[in-house]
Amino acid sequence: DILVIGAVLILSFASFLLLPKSGQTVSVTYGGVEIYRGPLSKDQTIVTPSGENTIIISDGAAYMAEASCPDGLCLEMGKATPSRPVVCLPSRVVVRIIDGGGELDGVTY
Repeated sequence: DILVIGAVLILSFASFLLLPKSGQTVSVTYGGVEIYRGPLSKDQTIVTPSGENTIIISDGAAYMAEASCPDGLCLEMGKATPSRPVVCLPSRVVVRIIDGGGELDGVTY
């Protein structure tokens, strides 16, 4: 019985490793309007319409590379994650990572 339970547990955990990772998408909004949406896997440079902010998507990460805001906090925020976007309030820019896993997560479900 213990061997069967152990085998079932090992197989259930192994299935998580074998499942493909869902795609992640980068969303950049400027003044509440989405100006870019694309895959996190594609290297890209996005410049806001005002030309004041530059967002870099590289090596599976998205971050604010240049900003004209006086405090520069958005530059120090590092890489955006699904749980922590990069936000520049003075410039009204938000860089979000959207996980392609669907609407439900561990907290919701």
